[in-house]
Amino acid sequence: MRSRQQNRSLILNAFNDYINYDGFNGVITPGDFYSYCKDMGRSSIDQSLIHRVDAELGVEEMAKKVGLFFSETKAQKQVGPERQRLLTNAFTIIEKYDVSRKSIASFIDDEDKGKLQKYVKIGNLKVLFNKGLDPTMVPNWPRNIGKDLLEKYANSDIQNFDEFLSKIKKPERLLEIKSSPKPEFGVLYAKETNFKSKKQGYIVVKVGKSNKSDQTRSVSSQDIMSGFESRIYGTHDTANAEDEALRNIQSDHLCRAYIIDGKSPRSRSQELFELPSTHFDTFAQHVKNAARNYISTNEVAHTLNRYLLRS
Repeated sequence: MRSRQQNRSLILNAFNDYINYDGFNGVITPGDFYSYCKDMGRSSIDQSLIHRVDAELGVEEMAKKVGLFFSETKAQKQVGPERQRLLTNAFTIIEKYDVSRKSIASFIDDEDKGKLQKYVKIGNLKVLFNKGLDPTMVPNWPRNIGKDLLEKYANSDIQNFDEFLSKIKKPERLLEIKSSPKPEFGVLYAKETNFKSKKQGYIVVKVGKSNKSDQTRSVSSQDIMSGFESRIYGTHDTANAEDEALRNIQSDHLCRAYIIDGKSPRSRSQELFELPSTHFDTFAQHVKNAARNYISTNEVAHTLNRYLLRS
């Protein structure tokens, strides 16, 4: 399995490729990005993976970092053709009638007028026509941001739409692929919590990591007083060990994600699971195995030698 840093590099590299491929239209959407990843054989990249790698990482955040436009939703297939049809009809009216004395809107039937206003400001139509905009060249942008971008083009000094497209598609920078951070020593813990499962005979458990000097804080005095099950395991790479533990637990069909009421599934509650009380030892074993996989034998030997020298 890939480490957290390897997954992070995979995501950032895919994003850089996405904003530089020929089919990119200048507007980043999560749906388009995930579709691109799937088409390019990187189908493992999805919202779940991105959040697991970094809770603060997201498609919108990456778009901000490279200075490109973002939309939460991708355009539906009919948006592009409908925008082209409405713009073509409007430009035909401008060619055919004298719109210097009368509003363009007065020549458009009410049904199309209502639709057109969702795609472009009526006041921008004449400017767009005079700039020679070819409606078929407008990408299939999501409707709302497409309307904003056509307004930006109308109000800009740029006279050529191809030049405008090139400008908005060019990122200010690419995402920086950083080298792997130095692994941190600490502990992984697996413990029972005071959250109540709605299923009889089930408990809610948590897996987490701690790099604090006082590792006993991973299990609180309240946990001890409540008689909760708990395990603590040392490891030399808490970040990657926790990531592996989560993957192992998520693949166990008896360990089901527990979502706190009112919390998003994308929140840190991803560390909570509900499982049969009899399954706790297996749950803890997943965590133990992950912690052991990131134990450095060289570091263990070094620590033992220091201990022997002191004694």
